[in-house]
Amino acid sequence: MTPPTLLDVPKLPMSKMVNFLSPKSLINFALSSPKIQEFIKLQNLNVEKLSLNISQKGFVIRLKFFYFNKPLVWKFFTSYTREVKLSTDKIKLCETPIEFGKQAVEWLTDLIRFPVTAVQITGPSFPEIENILQWTKIHECEKLTMNFIDKTEGGLEKFTDLESFDLNGSDWLKPEHLKNCAAKRITLYTMDWDANQLNQFIRCWFEGIEQPINKLENIEIQLKFVPMEGLPIEQIVSGFETKPWDPTQRARIYRNYHKKEFEGGLLNLEHALDILRPDGKLASVSVFDKIVNFVVWHQRFPVASEQSFSDNIVV
Repeated sequence: MTPPTLLDVPKLPMSKMVNFLSPKSLINFALSSPKIQEFIKLQNLNVEKLSLNISQKGFVIRLKFFYFNKPLVWKFFTSYTREVKLSTDKIKLCETPIEFGKQAVEWLTDLIRFPVTAVQITGPSFPEIENILQWTKIHECEKLTMNFIDKTEGGLEKFTDLESFDLNGSDWLKPEHLKNCAAKRITLYTMDWDANQLNQFIRCWFEGIEQPINKLENIEIQLKFVPMEGLPIEQIVSGFETKPWDPTQRARIYRNYHKKEFEGGLLNLEHALDILRPDGKLASVSVFDKIVNFVVWHQRFPVASEQSFSDNIVV
């Protein structure tokens, strides 16, 4: 008589077993048999995050489950690195890490029925990632970070679920790209923009009532270069009717929960200039040194307890 195998285990016990597996164990289990793969696809897994880190050095997938402290770290490299391999790591040596990594993501998202939630792309630029923004498997991510990428094909219009978009040292982005960006919070570092381009961005928001940028809550732009006399805020807001802060129209302090680790995420907009859009949406423009902050007041006043706390803080 042939001894029983895991495939002979009844469905209910098998389901419970699958849900107790760590991310690495689950993936190894799925790779053991096509029938196991099909069974796992029918389960409601406790997936918390699926993030990607893509660079010229390699392609790294991180899969995190609720109730498990350690994620699976699935690495695709051309050669071993000096970093210590943890027990939760899977390492694949290959000549084309980007190609193999993308294939693994295609397989993995189909297996766990869960989209990629965060993507970090780090330069310097290289040919394999010039069209990375056109890859459909990352279009549902909530967080997109790009560092030192000078050239890329495609835009941000297909990233419809973005919560935050962070860009550092990447000159490909122009103000018109943000018109189709659905991110609520945007951070742009070392941008080679001038006052006219900043004005163009504000124009995109002002005229974009039906555009994805209508969801924007805050954008912080750190410029690479500024004139000796400083940034001319008058030129940045040229063509718009602006007003100084009116305490009856909005709060003095904007609380950015996205940056709460930095000074509590509090931004003093007492000296900012306000712009009122035709649909009644209010925005504030603040300039300090090389940094331009643009805040859209979807809620003009915070909850009372938060407002009283904020107003007692000098920023």
